[in-house]
Amino acid sequence: MPEDALRPAVEEILRDVRDVRDARDTGEAAARTAPAAAAGTASASAPGRAPGTASGSGPGPASGTASGSGPGPGHASGTASGSASTSGRDSGEASASPDGLRDWPRARDALARAIAASCTPERDDRCFPGDIAQFATATGGQSFAYGAAGVLHALHETGAPPCAPAEEWLLRHAKDPASGSPLGFYDGLTGIAWTLHRIGRTAEAADLLRIILDQPLEGLAPGLHNGYAGIGLALDDLARTASATDAPALSAAATRCTALAVRALVDGPPSPRTGLLHGASGIALLLIRRYATTGDTALLDLAAGALRRDLERCRAGDDGALLVVEGKRLMPYVGSGSAGIAAVIDAYLAHRPDPDLEAAGRALLPAALSAFYVQPGLFRGSAGLLLHLAATPLCDPADRRRAIDRHTDLLAGHALPYGGGLAFPGEQLMRLSMDLATGTAGALLALGAASGRPTGLPFLPAAPAAAHPGRTSGPTDRPRQGSSDRPHSGSF
Repeated sequence: MPEDALRPAVEEILRDVRDVRDARDTGEAAARTAPAAAAGTASASAPGRAPGTASGSGPGPASGTASGSGPGPGHASGTASGSASTSGRDSGEASASPDGLRDWPRARDALARAIAASCTPERDDRCFPGDIAQFATATGGQSFAYGAAGVLHALHETGAPPCAPAEEWLLRHAKDPASGSPLGFYDGLTGIAWTLHRIGRTAEAADLLRIILDQPLEGLAPGLHNGYAGIGLALDDLARTASATDAPALSAAATRCTALAVRALVDGPPSPRTGLLHGASGIALLLIRRYATTGDTALLDLAAGALRRDLERCRAGDDGALLVVEGKRLMPYVGSGSAGIAAVIDAYLAHRPDPDLEAAGRALLPAALSAFYVQPGLFRGSAGLLLHLAATPLCDPADRRRAIDRHTDLLAGHALPYGGGLAFPGEQLMRLSMDLATGTAGALLALGAASGRPTGLPFLPAAPAAAHPGRTSGPTDRPRQGSSDRPHSGSF
């Protein structure tokens, strides 16, 4: 549907959200003038975490959120009164309005407060509420996509205060991984080890890496989410800064992952999946990064072929934008849609010009510029598109600014008061989520990129920024772990 046709509906939705919030603020102002006894009753009914959250099995921060009828304005106001410990503006939280989320330091701190308020280190299965996928594997609650590792990454990359209880929780679980723990980057042990190294827990990361390197690699999926591409990317990245003693083992394992991914790409049956996380584009990203490490141009040739394989599964929408076909739907998103492919094309073009791929990247871009997206998530929502727009060099600066403002407005429409800060609903808007893939941590990372910080998903080009201490200058390099203030120890 053309953007102009959607704009009135979007503006009406945002007006309704503002009206509800204005009414809520008026009620809160009246409540602050009520007798002390009434104020005490109100505070007793709104604890930092809703009763039963810690012991419940669902991933929502508050049971009322999960059972609510929808994410609209009425639902937002009900959630605010039931789950936020301090929902008033005088608590210092950012306003859940476009202007509030555009005020980067306040927005960051508001999201970080909500994340900290949701932390449940007393639980064994997960530390932060997130998507139900965190209960699917032994490491789901620890994982980069749905668990503590991704949340800690977002806090670290955006300069938010660290969450020490969550770090200790993750370290405790990483010391003795459960039998059958997956090895992948987004779903398993490799992503956990990479994150621990990133936040300065290098000795513990080294211990976990030794366990990973002892595991057989054969029989895994080839992709970025849970297979060779993600594992290879992490090991390649860690090898770059490892000691002379440890780098060879990491590099050899990265080479092995690359060979297995290429074999699956060239000789294996065609994958039914498309895009960054599970498609050929994730393999292309591994090949690009390995080219940056080795200088072997054959890897770039293979990467171009992998990208073209995913592009063959795209088709133009009504407005001419190129989108990934998923069943009967056209997908613009980062995880399995157009924006994820476009991000890898950007990484490729940083090393080698290719007019056809550049044209494809520009054709993919309009899918990220629409006026409305249903979900706020990083992998399947507007946060991921915001992250991509902040980083891509293929977007006109004026279009970029307008689109970033629009996506920030859309995120603000989903923001809900929680724990003295702001949180976001996850997949299908069913309940609040703090994880990277679907929830608040992903929104935090995207808003950081939109503010000009060089943040982003690991191994993809980050948003351009002025010189930052502790940053490297390579076109596809991410910030080095050495920017942490924590003293480093251990190998790897």
